[in-house]
Amino acid sequence: MPADIFNAEDLEPPGTSKGLGVLNVRTIIDSSQQKRGSREDLARKCPDASRFRSSSRTLLFCRQFFPEASVTDWNDWRWQLHHRITDINTLSRIIRLSEDESAAVEHLAKPLPMAITPYYASLLDRENPLQPLRRTVVPVTAEYFHSPGEAGDPLGEEHDSPVPGLVHRYPDRVLFLVTHFCSTYCRYCTRSRLVGDGSKSAFTVAQWERAIAYIEASPSVRDVLLSGGDPLTLLDEKLQWLLSRLRRIGHVELLREDEYLIERIYKG
Repeated sequence: MPADIFNAEDLEPPGTSKGLGVLNVRTIIDSSQQKRGSREDLARKCPDASRFRSSSRTLLFCRQFFPEASVTDWNDWRWQLHHRITDINTLSRIIRLSEDESAAVEHLAKPLPMAITPYYASLLDRENPLQPLRRTVVPVTAEYFHSPGEAGDPLGEEHDSPVPGLVHRYPDRVLFLVTHFCSTYCRYCTRSRLVGDGSKSAFTVAQWERAIAYIEASPSVRDVLLSGGDPLTLLDEKLQWLLSRLRRIGHVELLREDEYLIERIYKG
């Protein structure tokens, strides 16, 4: 790659200050001279390296904070989950925390749940606490304040929950909350009352069975939306069991996850 050509991916997301969080154009152009050799070295160490695309920004971050990680490790969602950043000591090595952020993370009365995957951390601006991506995942003390009329359940899901973990608001569809676990905890989450609570992070099969029994007894339900938390963090075996149980229900035609259609079931 010529020195005066760079990949736009290396510049995203944009930042507003210097430091690890922002790689300027000159840094990217200079590093591009070593990029080809670096990728060849990685390919020798990891046969799967050619299958993955990583920006200069990500490579620099990984080398600095997770030097033991191979390309395969970095691109493995299980590795990302295992190395989530959940404490102030680790986070403060990666970004310069503001006083407000530090106070929120270290709050003694009721610490706010925090989890940030290494990849997401690589996108954060080191210096600017107002960077939108940083505001998305790093707690601030304003989260402890509740305005008049502010509800813990802003979507009113509990009002339409006939059994734990199931929301039946519309006649032909239900929202099936199968886990309270997420890889990264977003500060704006409308289920923050549930997500991140270690005591509620995993539903039992007995709870799933109650929800499935309700769906079986509700012939108007044709669409089941799996949500949580993130259903795709479940073990493959558990997800397969859950989907197979739902497929057996004669009047269920659609199985969906938050972002896409899992399966359209054709009956007859």
